[in-house]
Amino acid sequence: MKAIQGVKMSYRLHELLQRGNSADTLRGARTDDIPTSLNSYLYSLIRGQRSQRRGLLTSLLNMFDDTAVSLVLVLYVSHSGVMS
Repeated sequence: MKAIQGVKMSYRLHELLQRGNSADTLRGARTDDIPTSLNSYLYSLIRGQRSQRRGLLTSLLNMFDDTAVSLVLVLYVSHSGVMS
């Protein structure tokens, strides 16, 4: 699914942007005035179609079972999903 590739690319981008600030853990949400997901635009695109929502959710849940996925990526995805 291309949406999962987009989430992983979003993670890589934010990892590169935050590389100089190593004290902070990479999270999947902004916590300014109103907490929002960094992937909120992606979630808003698939909100209308049930099959796309279900496919994305299944793929995201499979990431939690995959041992090859880094723990920081799983934290990013879970934090991003809670804030959306």
